Amino acid sequence: MKEQRWVRTPEAARLLGVSERTLKRLMAEQGGPLRPGRHYRRGLSCNSAICWEIDLVSDELAYRGEQAREAQKIIRQLQQLTPAT
Repeated sequence: MKEQRWVRTPEAARLLGVSERTLKRLMAEQGGPLRPGRHYRRGLSCNSAICWEIDLVSDELAYRGEQAREAQKIIRQLQQLTPAT
């Protein structure tokens, strides 16, 4: 089993190529796909840093990106089948 690698938000954002704000918007409590305990965790106090399991977050973002690309491909195919009015 692969060892988990937890990093703080600034490092996670840098490694993933997204902003810290984007990363936080992807959290479940903000309506995003990343789940507490699996993709990220908070410390004991409200001032604690958020830590991210970088490999699982990367996998989730790649999966979501692939879904978006597939959806766009299907939309383009349907647009080609639909006659212009």
